[in-house]
Amino acid sequence: MLALEAIPKKPELLRIAQVLTSWPGDGVLTGYKNILRLPPAHRMVISYEGIWIDQYWSPADVPELHLKSDDAYIDAFMEVFTQAVTARLRSHSQIGVTLSGGLDSGSVTAVAADILRKRGENLMAFTATPHSDPSR
Repeated sequence: MLALEAIPKKPELLRIAQVLTSWPGDGVLTGYKNILRLPPAHRMVISYEGIWIDQYWSPADVPELHLKSDDAYIDAFMEVFTQAVTARLRSHSQIGVTLSGGLDSGSVTAVAADILRKRGENLMAFTATPHSDPSR
């Protein structure tokens, strides 16, 4: 879109502030004014009949899961989590991960590293540390 001359390339300052403060925002704003993303879990359909956006998934639509034990829940979670990480490990070059210091990125990294190790590949990890005391 930015290659089109008719599209203004004005910054969306709110989104830039969200990125700089690690605030995820609403998932719709981009770094450019008047260029938006689809909301999470939505799709845009373009056809001869018109253009429309609809939601294709909602957490409220997921049926409740009842398993026999706590270990069964752990096993089921690990199966789905590993499938999700595996689906994102496709690349024509080396895979990298950003470690934020939280549990999410560390968990993804641990699973991704194990999958890649079994393929004989390495995982490149990136992180950042503050220059000063972040508690101020």
